[in-house]
Amino acid sequence: WFSGLVPDLFFSLLNRGRNHAISMVELKVRNSMYLFYFITNFLTILISGSLLAQLERILEDPSSLLTILSETIPAQATFFINQLIQSGLIELSFVLLQSERIVKRLLRLLVNKRKTERILRRIDAGPCYDFDFFDWYPQLLYASLVSLVYSSISPLVNPIALGYFLYAFFVNKYNICYSHYK
Repeated sequence: WFSGLVPDLFFSLLNRGRNHAISMVELKVRNSMYLFYFITNFLTILISGSLLAQLERILEDPSSLLTILSETIPAQATFFINQLIQSGLIELSFVLLQSERIVKRLLRLLVNKRKTERILRRIDAGPCYDFDFFDWYPQLLYASLVSLVYSSISPLVNPIALGYFLYAFFVNKYNICYSHYK
C-alpha cells in the first residue's frame, strides 16, 4: 500500500520545481524511485541479512569482515529469488486484475440511481488510470539489478528473472493496448 503512494509523493514533490516539461518531472521521479528501491530493498536486505546476522563474528574479529561478507552476501540470493517470484506473481497479477478499476465502477453503479443505457455505457467506458512509465521503469531496473548482481553467484536467478520480465512484458502490453487508452 505504501509503495503505491511513493511515486505520487515523489511526483508531487518534484513537480514543485521549475520544469520545462512534464517528461523532466517523470525522469526525476523515475531516478528517485530507482534510488528508493535500491536503498530500501537492495542495500537494506544486504546489510540486514549479512552484517547484522554476523555481528558477533565481526565484533570479535574486525579484520575478517571481507571473509564474512563473501560468505553471507551470496546466501541472500534465495531471498532475492523469492522477491522476484512474489513481485511477478502477486504484484503483476493484481495489475492485470485491475481491482481499482473494478471497485470504482461498482461504486459508480451503486451511487447512480438512474441506470439507462447511456449511463451504463459511460460508467463502463474509459481507463481507470494512466500507465505511468516512471513507476514501472524503476521496478524493472531493480529486477535487472538483482538478476545482474546474482546471476554469476546463483544461476537460478536467470530463468526466474526471464520469467519475471516475460510476464511483466505481457501484462504491461495488455494493459497498454486494451486498458490504458484515452
